[in-house]
Amino acid sequence: QKSTQSECAPHASTRGADRARRRRAHRLRGLLLSLTASEAAAARRPTSMKLFTFYIFNAKGECMHYRNWARERAGGDETTEHKTLFGLFFTLKDFARQLDPTGGEHGACNFYAFTTNNYKLHYFETATGLRMMLTTDVRAGDLQAIMRHIYANIYVEYVVKNPALSPLEPFESAAFDEALDAYASVLAN
Repeated sequence: QKSTQSECAPHASTRGADRARRRRAHRLRGLLLSLTASEAAAARRPTSMKLFTFYIFNAKGECMHYRNWARERAGGDETTEHKTLFGLFFTLKDFARQLDPTGGEHGACNFYAFTTNNYKLHYFETATGLRMMLTTDVRAGDLQAIMRHIYANIYVEYVVKNPALSPLEPFESAAFDEALDAYASVLAN
């Protein structure tokens, strides 16, 4: 039987999906290679750090995105947990500002993290009120450069630049999760 060109060639939709996958992989490699010196130093710890969870909140306090890598206990009601977490950081930020002994003489007093005996919660806030929170084990150092990298190189790249997503609304994005997971695996090793 004679074979036709259309039977042997991959479908256009498959070629397009393969091209999109290759472009996404290329961008992801670029993101991982774009670590600054401080991010690279933070990622090269003598012992690896464990990443537990990652949250993104908008200025209204809505949890826009949640990622769980290694949470060891089952959470209760997610909505209540998200409201509590947002309220905690809103309160701690205000508390740090009120206790600032310099009265803001050296710029606004910022709150970056707190540590318990079991975990460390890192906090990053943008000028638009977007808040990112990352829970790690207690061995993690200052992760502000890493949080800034997640915002500037992953969130902006995969959410803000995506015309199908609204940057300050809850979202689901496989490309964002893939990039975040790849970056998290670099940090955890």
